[in-house]
Amino acid sequence: MTLKPGDLAPDFELQWITGDAEGGDSEEVSELRSLRSLVKDGPALLAFVKEGCPTCEYCLPLVERIRRNYPKSGVSIVAIAQESMFAALKLAEDWEIQMPILLDQNPYAVSEEYGIRFVPTFFYVGEDGRIRDIVESFAREELKAINAKIARLSGLDPIPFFSAEEDVPPFRPG
Repeated sequence: MTLKPGDLAPDFELQWITGDAEGGDSEEVSELRSLRSLVKDGPALLAFVKEGCPTCEYCLPLVERIRRNYPKSGVSIVAIAQESMFAALKLAEDWEIQMPILLDQNPYAVSEEYGIRFVPTFFYVGEDGRIRDIVESFAREELKAINAKIARLSGLDPIPFFSAEEDVPPFRPG
């Protein structure tokens, strides 16, 4: 199934992980989260990613900046990791990602429902559960447009999530 803007996003229930990649006592699966719960109070930005994917590792810190720039936006920004818990925690630690991470473990049922062909893939989903935007790979201008939408919800002008000094390419394939 190929999803497109305007389609109803498939609901899911995935484990929300917490803890660290060192395997200490804080490493745990905390609870299940559904798409329905994520969009209850506002839109959601779902970032389907995988540890070891160079493009995911490149763009996740940029998406983390968007999340940090608008803490009161009402937008849930989450990574959906096609991983084991350990690999997802390692990704978060290595790239200093603090956004919630949901696990879509093998056989990647949620990724299949969303028609993920490669990672990263982003879905911006409205409060009504309808897909507003889909970004495959890293596409600078498309993510800047989502950044502007989130800024508007915060009542702010868009805050750049990368500086002019950073060499951010217009596109980076996944």
